[in-house]
Amino acid sequence: MFRYLSGITITIILALSVMGSAGPTASIAMATKSASSMTRTLPTVTPRITTTNVTSTIITGIDKVTRLRVRESASLRSKVLFLLIRGQSVNILGLSATHSWLKIETMDGKIGWVSVPFMRLVGGKLSKLPVVQ
Repeated sequence: MFRYLSGITITIILALSVMGSAGPTASIAMATKSASSMTRTLPTVTPRITTTNVTSTIITGIDKVTRLRVRESASLRSKVLFLLIRGQSVNILGLSATHSWLKIETMDGKIGWVSVPFMRLVGGKLSKLPVVQ
């Protein structure tokens, strides 16, 4: 395939410029190395950039006990989903309405609830956590 295209050279030029209040524009020009040069200009593109001020702090929890039960809901009566081992790190998603349970997510995507006293928070305070269901 490349053997047949070896006699043709294509040049692509990308030019960016700022034009007053119209904002940045871009155009692409293409030309071939033949006697009949052909130039094609594409329409002007104006990028739209929106920003949102988001202040987010990731709070991590570290299991303080040998085996910590992770439950389906914020209750001792709820089903045990899996266990955390001592030192395992998880992301804290939020706090129960009673402020006694933490909603967590493990590094492999499992989500559940653990009791607050059994976790050590890193990178934030309990008072900064949102109340979640």
